[in-house]
Amino acid sequence: MPTVRVTSEVGPLRAVLANTPGNELLAVTPRNRSDYLYEDLIDLEQAQRQHRRLERALIAIEGAEPVRGGRGPRCRERLLRRDDL
Repeated sequence: MPTVRVTSEVGPLRAVLANTPGNELLAVTPRNRSDYLYEDLIDLEQAQRQHRRLERALIAIEGAEPVRGGRGPRCRERLLRRDDL
């Protein structure tokens, strides 16, 4: 297993672990919203649109690569790879 080494907390952003909002938001109801720490109900389609905009902005501004499907060794390698400096 690779060793995790952090040399800068303010270095360039290379990758972002991205989890697109999904049907899990449909479990939030008016009765249980405070249990999930929500002040209001979230519109799933709007949340997904906002998420896509955020991903596009991170790519355009920072050049960051979104890493989707955050499970398994392939995802881990993509997140932990070293810079080619």
